[in-house]
Amino acid sequence: MNPDFPQNYIIRHPFSGALIFAAMTFLFLWFYRPLDVGDGVLQYYGLTMALYCMVSGLAVYASVRLLVHTRWFAPPVPWTIGREFGAIILILTVTGNVVYFAGFLLEPSIYRWNFLTLADSLLKTYLIGVIPFLIPTGVNLYIRYFLRLENGYDELTSGNPGRAGGRLATGEQRPPDRPAPDDEPSPTLESSPSSGTPIEIDTPLKNEELRFLPNEFVYATAEGNYVIFHLLRGGRMRKVIVRCTLSSIEEQLSAWSRFMRVHRAYIINLDKILRTERQSFGLQLILDGTDTLVPVSKSRVSTFRKAERSLRSLP
Repeated sequence: MNPDFPQNYIIRHPFSGALIFAAMTFLFLWFYRPLDVGDGVLQYYGLTMALYCMVSGLAVYASVRLLVHTRWFAPPVPWTIGREFGAIILILTVTGNVVYFAGFLLEPSIYRWNFLTLADSLLKTYLIGVIPFLIPTGVNLYIRYFLRLENGYDELTSGNPGRAGGRLATGEQRPPDRPAPDDEPSPTLESSPSSGTPIEIDTPLKNEELRFLPNEFVYATAEGNYVIFHLLRGGRMRKVIVRCTLSSIEEQLSAWSRFMRVHRAYIINLDKILRTERQSFGLQLILDGTDTLVPVSKSRVSTFRKAERSLRSLP
C-alpha cells in the first residue's frame, strides 16, 4: 500500500475523535440493545450505556495518545493502511479491557471474574467500536483509490522530484503577489501570467503532479487530506484528486489573480462565475459547468467584491 495513506480522523484528532467514538457507540447501543445486556447496578439501561461509552471514549483517547508516541506509529514513520488497521486493533483491545474492568462497577460483579466475560467484553468492543473507525477509513479508501481512479487519475503525470514547488510550466518563477486584504486596494486582475501558460501543481508525492490551462480551472475544494480540482475540458467537467492541502494550492496559484480563495474549503476561478446569490447566511456562487453552490465566507466577502468590481471594469 502507498505509504501516504491518510490517517484515521480519530487517531489524528484524539480528543474530538474520542468524543465522536463515544457518541456513535452510545447511539448504536441505544437503538440496538444487545439481548444479554441488562440495566446494570443503576437499574437504567441508558445511563449504564452512557457511562460505558464515556469510559470507552477515555480509553480511546488515552490509547491514541500513547500509541502515537511509540516507535512503530510515531512520525516520521510513514502511515500505511496496514499500520492504520494495526492501530485500530490495538486501540480496541485496550478499550475492551477497560470496558471489562469498568463492568465491575457498573454491573453485578459476582460472575465477571472469568476469561469468558473478558472475551465477551473484547468481542463486543471489537464489533461495536470498529464502526466509528471504519467510517473515516472507508471514506479515505474511497477517495484515495476508487474515486481518484474514476475521476481523472489519468490526468496525473510523473513529476520531477528535483523541481521546486509552484513553478510555471515554462520554468518561470511565480511573482510574490498574494490575495489582497480588505484594507488594501482592489486586486489587479491584469497581472496574471498568460492564459495559455499551463499551470503545474506539485504535491508531496514525488511521482505525482497535475497540469492544466488557466481557463480550464473552475474551482478546487478541500476534502480531508486531499484537494479535488474541477476542470472544464471540451465542455465536460473532470475531477482530479491530489494529496495536498488547500493552503498549498492557494500558494501555488497565487500568480493567477483571477483565482481566489473565497472560503476555507474553496478556491474559484473568477472568470467562471455565472451568478452571485445573496442568502441569509452570506453569498453563494454559481459557476460554469457545475451545479455546486460555492459559499463565500463572511470574512472574505469584501475582498471578493473588490475582485468582482475589478473584473467587471476590464474591457
